[in-house]
Amino acid sequence: MSNEFEHLKQSDQDNKLLSLKEILFKYISNLPLFFFSLGIALIVAWAYLRWSTPLYTVYSSMIVKVENATNIKGNDKFASVFNPVDKINTEDEIDLMRSKEFLKRVVDTLHLNNQYIEHGKVRSSDVYMNAPFYVEVVQIADSNAYYGFDLVLTDGKRFKFNKEQKEKQYYSNIEINGSVFRVIPKPGIEDAAGRRFTYRWQPSRDVAGGISGALGISAKSRNSSVLNLSFTTENSDKGIAILNQVMAEYGRYNVEDKSRISANSLKFIVDRLGEVESDLGTVEANIQKFRKDNQFLDMEGQSTMYMDEISKSEQELITQEMQIRVLDILAKYIGDKQNAYNITPTTLGIADATLSGLVAEYNQLIIKRENELRYSKPNSPAVIEIEEAIEKTRTSMQENLRNIRSSYVLNRNELEKRANKVRGEMFSLPEKESQIREIKRQQLIKNELYTFLLQKREETGIQLASLVSNSRIFAEAEGGNVPIFPKRKNAYMLAIFFGILIPVIIILIRDLMNDRVTTKADIVKYTHIPVIGELGHNDKSETMVVVKNSRTILAEQFRIIRSNLQPILKKERTPVLLVTSSFSGEGKSFAATNLAASIALTGKRTVILEFDLRKPKVISGLGLQRAFGITHFVIGKIDLQELPMKVPDTENLYVIACGPTPPNPSEMLLDPKIKELFEFCRDNFDAVIIDTAPVGLVSDAMTLSQFADASLFVIRQRYTFKKQLQMLEELYQQKKFPAVSVVVNDIKVEGYNSYYGYGGYGYGYGYGYGYGYGYYDNDPAKNKWYNKVLEFIGIK
Repeated sequence: MSNEFEHLKQSDQDNKLLSLKEILFKYISNLPLFFFSLGIALIVAWAYLRWSTPLYTVYSSMIVKVENATNIKGNDKFASVFNPVDKINTEDEIDLMRSKEFLKRVVDTLHLNNQYIEHGKVRSSDVYMNAPFYVEVVQIADSNAYYGFDLVLTDGKRFKFNKEQKEKQYYSNIEINGSVFRVIPKPGIEDAAGRRFTYRWQPSRDVAGGISGALGISAKSRNSSVLNLSFTTENSDKGIAILNQVMAEYGRYNVEDKSRISANSLKFIVDRLGEVESDLGTVEANIQKFRKDNQFLDMEGQSTMYMDEISKSEQELITQEMQIRVLDILAKYIGDKQNAYNITPTTLGIADATLSGLVAEYNQLIIKRENELRYSKPNSPAVIEIEEAIEKTRTSMQENLRNIRSSYVLNRNELEKRANKVRGEMFSLPEKESQIREIKRQQLIKNELYTFLLQKREETGIQLASLVSNSRIFAEAEGGNVPIFPKRKNAYMLAIFFGILIPVIIILIRDLMNDRVTTKADIVKYTHIPVIGELGHNDKSETMVVVKNSRTILAEQFRIIRSNLQPILKKERTPVLLVTSSFSGEGKSFAATNLAASIALTGKRTVILEFDLRKPKVISGLGLQRAFGITHFVIGKIDLQELPMKVPDTENLYVIACGPTPPNPSEMLLDPKIKELFEFCRDNFDAVIIDTAPVGLVSDAMTLSQFADASLFVIRQRYTFKKQLQMLEELYQQKKFPAVSVVVNDIKVEGYNSYYGYGGYGYGYGYGYGYGYGYYDNDPAKNKWYNKVLEFIGIK
């Protein structure tokens, strides 16, 4: 018997894995769900695009030039002081442009405190300068507060204020919490009647913070001085104006910063010129007084010979004396407490790298302190830290000046010794000539210093007048026409993605949550029992569907099962087929009755044994009146010949009723008369069908299996639990039943819940479900929409 069913089992194993075609048809059968989900997703995407406020990005770029220290002439004694090198750090400049203090300049210049929002039918938008009016700010009571009001334009002279029905005149004062505003119309406001607006006034610092968040600044490359600027906004015109103003304000700020250093240097030079001029006048007055008081005559011709020898030494003394005086000027300026936080403009040509570095560091700290005081209090930790650094640097400068002066004085003393040695040889010259020469020497020193300061005053004045910014606009701001948010293509792509994904997830969840047998894959996954046939859904109320000349799908399916049972039915001994299920309600009585009818139609005398003693359904399903049954025979009330009942309208079909339910059904099946009953049936009939109780509930089926030649387990789609298949598999592996096979009942042949996962695919035996158009009287699949689609595209 096992060899005869080997082909069925092998065929069943070949269908364990779902093919790509099966998966495809699983989702094709749910196309309405996909269409519905896609429709909803696309509608959501459209609504999102319709109601979302679009954002645009505007771009610009600028060059920040770095001053080149090689442009300074190396032989200029004071060039390092009056032409300071401004080394620009790109990261610092980016932080500056993104700071609120800097952006407040942009806000105040463009009047960005004022915001105009127009309310449309779908969404509201910032119209910037395109509103048909502007609001004049007459007075702001609190610069840190927010103010605003709504208005609806009615005509060229009036408007409605907030929710008031009373109209206001243009140019009239509007008072809000102590602040006063005035609405000023623009030309063409008559055509704007009915438009609704909201006006808002915001503090400059808050507006600057919002701009800082939307402003992007980055270097084009690591070694590039080009900065790329971007700004994200819902109004491109506003973004263009802001970027252009940021670049312009940076240029002005840069020039202002430079001019402060030059202006301070010019003030220092002018002050020193006054002092030197006064000293020079004093020296000249002394010369005149000396000549007058001493009636001194010019004796230079007499001392020419000596002067040639000491002229070189005197010139060097003059140079040393001038440098000492410059050091004294610097020391006096730095030591003056009134100049504690003023910029030190010069080292006055002192050729000392350490002093030059200290002066440059000192000036940078002074500027840093001034910048910090713009937005910090004088006693803040940051300011105190800078002041401590300034004091430390000033102390270092004073110490350095003392060291330099000491070296210069030592050098001067050496020169004086050499000159005095030569002068000693001038013993013949009058003492007055020596005195007048000393006074003239002082005059020469002051004259050279005065001439130098005059020259630097002119140079510094020219430099101050010709200051230019280190920055230059590389590309004016341009606005994009395509919004960066929301992106129409991305929105619809996401809608399509989720519109497809959600139904897939629903189907997968439905698969995961389903604990009942739905598809053929469920059967082959949990059991190796071969499937001998499938039965569709019975739409009629009658149990008997297999009648003479019937061409329904169900009738043909029972004929297919009968054909598959031919190896059993053709044996010389009368075959006994046991029909059972895992639990009640799976249709075993329906399957047993119609299987028996299909065998009877072949001319074989067939009898149905109603052995479901606890819940019999065969007799009631056939519409017969209950009479004597198996129970009566066992207790000896009737003979065997009285048990068979002829089924009307069906030739060769008989049924033996169960009789009344006994108190001990399981024990009654062990009675020797049961064996006698089966011997009687084998002798008097060509086929015996046993309708017994569910194998998963009671032991009746296993007791009767000893009389059977083959066993049919009935499984009902969407009704039998998958775990019940495991029980059937255990019975199959333990060989508790002979020649076991499965009949699948109540199959839905179309839609997602089809036994095959999709509609229209046959099992492989007989006619199948979907390839038999015209073969059946009640083909339910021939008018299904998806079958027509599949037929159109050539799949069916």
